[in-house]
Amino acid sequence: MPTSLQPVNIRTSSSDPLTIDTDLLVVPLFEDDDLGDVPGLDGASGGEVSAARQRGEVTGKPFEVFVSSLALSGGRRRRFALVGAGRRADWSGERARRVAATAALAARQRRLGRLAFALRTGGTGQ
Repeated sequence: MPTSLQPVNIRTSSSDPLTIDTDLLVVPLFEDDDLGDVPGLDGASGGEVSAARQRGEVTGKPFEVFVSSLALSGGRRRRFALVGAGRRADWSGERARRVAATAALAARQRRLGRLAFALRTGGTGQ
């Protein structure tokens, strides 16, 4: 069965990831990651990030997916996905591609069309 190709628009932004207008905010999660470079994520999720981590539902193992909602200012709601990226030392272009493909599949399953990827640069790794 032939598939139709959809055009892909790619834009970059240095804005705070929580302020970007998108259907799904994708945040790669490394093992032993404190998400310190994505401040406000746990609070905007109503504590779902820390609760899921305490339950062991999301650990940062490669390609695991955790999707939840964000409550943003002005009453807006949006979804985010933590996608396991494995050990920070193993991060590479190939790993990034596979994390992005995993996120795209999760978005497609949920019929979400616009994705934003948070490029992780900081955090203490703890």
